[in-house]
Amino acid sequence: MAHKRIKKLFVRRRPCQFCLNRNSANNYIDYKDESVLVKLVNLQGKILSSRITGTCAKHQRAVSLAIKRARYVGILPYVGPLPKRFDELRAAAIAAKKESRKAYFEKNEADQTAPKKEHEAKVSKESTEEKPVKRVTKKTIEKK
Repeated sequence: MAHKRIKKLFVRRRPCQFCLNRNSANNYIDYKDESVLVKLVNLQGKILSSRITGTCAKHQRAVSLAIKRARYVGILPYVGPLPKRFDELRAAAIAAKKESRKAYFEKNEADQTAPKKEHEAKVSKESTEEKPVKRVTKKTIEKK
């Protein structure tokens, strides 16, 4: 009993977008043209394969070189952009931290300027008073 081979459907390959524009004056893939390069990079910042973009091998090499140059110069990020939600949460957290620090320092300043209560004053005096320290020597040990 032989295995049946499943026929794959023939899918016509998409023509290269750069080969179609061969007659135009701009045949060079420019690393400064961000609008073209962004379409050839996914959300994580990785270069899309030629099977997905439909570029031929010749232009895929030129595209990868242009993207790498744009990354080096700073036109494209090495890693994809951070989501807006993350930026908003981070900004809110920083603002909340600043407010809490401000309130903490204002509270400490108010505590230092406020008069102390009687009990706190007694405790602070007792802790600041110096108590005599007995030295331990051989003679004191022998006496015991």
